[in-house]
Amino acid sequence: MVRIIIKVITTIALMPVMIISTIAAWICMFCSWVASWIFHALAMILFLTALGSAGFGLEPKEEIWKMIITAFVLFIIPHVVEGIAAGLLIIKYRVYTWIFR
Repeated sequence: MVRIIIKVITTIALMPVMIISTIAAWICMFCSWVASWIFHALAMILFLTALGSAGFGLEPKEEIWKMIITAFVLFIIPHVVEGIAAGLLIIKYRVYTWIFR
C-alpha cells in the first residue's frame, strides 16, 4: 500500500520534468534546424573563401587556417545542439520508463 502511494506521488512529481524536457527538446530541435541552414551556409562561404584565397595566394597560410577552423566550428555548432536535444529526449524517456514500468 505504501509502495503504491509513493509510486503515485513520484509519478505526479516527475510528470512536469517529463513535459519540460519534451518541450525543451522540441525547442532545441527547431532552433537547431533553423540555425543549421544559416551556420552551414556561413561555413560553406567561409570555407570557399579560404580555398579561393589559398588558390590565388591572397592570404597567408595562418589566415587560411583560421578561416578553415572557423568554418569547421560554424559547421559543428548545430550538431552539438542536436546532441543536447537528443540528451533531453533520453532524459524524458528514462523518466517515462521509470514512472510507467
